[in-house]
Amino acid sequence: MNNVAPNAAPVFVLRDVEPANVRRWWSIVRHGLEKVVDRTDPDWIPEDVYVALRSGEASLLLGFEDDLYVGFAVVLKRVHPFDGTPVLFIWALYIRTIGKLDALMDLVLANAKQDGFKSLVFQSPRKAWQRRLWARGFKLREHIFECKLGEKNG
Repeated sequence: MNNVAPNAAPVFVLRDVEPANVRRWWSIVRHGLEKVVDRTDPDWIPEDVYVALRSGEASLLLGFEDDLYVGFAVVLKRVHPFDGTPVLFIWALYIRTIGKLDALMDLVLANAKQDGFKSLVFQSPRKAWQRRLWARGFKLREHIFECKLGEKNG
């Protein structure tokens, strides 16, 4: 018997994957990371994420809607270098299901607050994030400039 009311709102949850269980989910996570890499050209590769997840340096949060996998977040738990407050850094965020990004981001924010983090940090070369992040209380803190030595600098 189905106890879910017709037109009931979907239930979104985050599941924290233990380092020993990362391998079980790796094929779908790697696929998502490859998409992130294609869109952003970061200085890391999916295997860097795998090592960080398996060692416990990073955490894998899987997003589900009514038990259907919709995406993930890879996060790093840090301490602010100047005031010592806990900071959660979103290393990678991927949604495989259109329209679920806001729900996943809201869950990550709610869980971070519940876990005692005082701030959340997210960086991306994609300007499209600006609107979504500002709507959730993010503020632009700094611009990051990089100069690859040996390229166009004499």
